[in-house]
Amino acid sequence: MRRFAARSVVVFVVCSLTGCSLLYSYRNIDRYIRWWLDDYIAWDGFQESQLRMRLALRLEWHKKTQLPRYRDWLETIDRSLNDDVDVAQLAQAADQLQSFWHETAAHSQTEIHAQLASLSDNQVRDLLTAIREKQAHLKNEYDDMTLAELAKKRKREMTKTIKYWLGPLDDNQIALIHVWALRLPDGRSHWLNNRERWANAFAQALRHRHAPELFAAEIHLLFVTPQENWEPELRQLSHQNRESTLQLLTELHNSRTQKQRDFQHKRIEQWLGRLERLAAD
Repeated sequence: MRRFAARSVVVFVVCSLTGCSLLYSYRNIDRYIRWWLDDYIAWDGFQESQLRMRLALRLEWHKKTQLPRYRDWLETIDRSLNDDVDVAQLAQAADQLQSFWHETAAHSQTEIHAQLASLSDNQVRDLLTAIREKQAHLKNEYDDMTLAELAKKRKREMTKTIKYWLGPLDDNQIALIHVWALRLPDGRSHWLNNRERWANAFAQALRHRHAPELFAAEIHLLFVTPQENWEPELRQLSHQNRESTLQLLTELHNSRTQKQRDFQHKRIEQWLGRLERLAAD
């Protein structure tokens, strides 16, 4: 529930970047989000109809205004594939991609506010219970993970992502990812504490759901600009992880073979076509 419907639109698009079912998935995002939200809230008939309407309107807005921006972004990347890059250039591209999510969240704030404001006391109780259970599950999962297991997980996930875009990696590229995974700091406690603080702030906000102005301000902070409530240690870790990851991606980009450059170009061409078909659907 942490990012509600706003982020879900972006999440489903981004997650689909590692598969070939984007056309089907995007057309059914509203259904997937409703299924996901059903794990947290049992809507009544009117709330369900309102949720359907709000998701449909937001998805239509996203298709018309955001998908063309994704395509323009990818076209810019494609035009510079043969050039080496530095960290600053990749940071600029990452910031632009992040701005797409932020705009979607900001434009979805009204729908989030309205849907949450309709919750009954029993629904609020069930929602908060589900969030606490999810938090406890994550804590147990990460508390039981050793540093070596955490590094292995990071390496596995990054390798899968890079191979999707570049194809098979050489020994040097695999070694770069391995070193990156080992050097990232262990920020699990700060991340879990932040999730706990967010859940507490969300519970507090829901007590104000019948006070429109106050509730709207709290929803904005929770869903649009949550980083404003991060502790200094988490901000530092986030910055450090970003810089390390951008450095890794720069080195991987500049170490590509011609075969990998061709593979990447073909992959981007596939996605440009998919995004064009989605926008026209």
